[in-house]
Amino acid sequence: MGVSLGLGYAPECFYTTRELIEALRPLSGGDVPVTVHMRQEGAGVVDSVREMLTVARTLRIPLQISHLKAMGRDSWGKKIPQVLELLEEARQEGLDVLILGCTHYPLLTDIIREIMGPEVSLVNAGAESVHTLRDALARRQLLAPEGTGQALLCTSDRPEGFGQMARRFLQEEPTAPVRLVDIERY
Repeated sequence: MGVSLGLGYAPECFYTTRELIEALRPLSGGDVPVTVHMRQEGAGVVDSVREMLTVARTLRIPLQISHLKAMGRDSWGKKIPQVLELLEEARQEGLDVLILGCTHYPLLTDIIREIMGPEVSLVNAGAESVHTLRDALARRQLLAPEGTGQALLCTSDRPEGFGQMARRFLQEEPTAPVRLVDIERY
């Protein structure tokens, strides 16, 4: 259980930082995580990270920033180093878990681990979801014997490109061609 915020969207975008802290005050000092899509992912990404670290520090709560990135050519090579400095300060203050909250972040695990250091535990949300699903299927005796299943890959656009990406993520050749599906049917 946790709290999810979309500060780039109404109505949460209208909160000031102080109002956001007051709205979240019942979570203070607890272990309920706050997951947030920040106000800015472009030119204002550094201020957005700073704001959410201020909220987490003030309330002493776990924080997950979803889709941490710096969009826009003007941000390339400029914003992320500043964000990493903020994360390093937070790590020195006791940040001990960084949740990888987006499907492509596992590709960056080694880089993130190098930046954050060995004392920070990285949690791959996708891998943890797979373990939870595997456990649930096993408890219900629905888990196929090891090595008997096959991946069925489907996409609504460009199966060739999706197949190339699947090979990169899976680090193996898919056992069946990528199937193009018409999502209008569903």
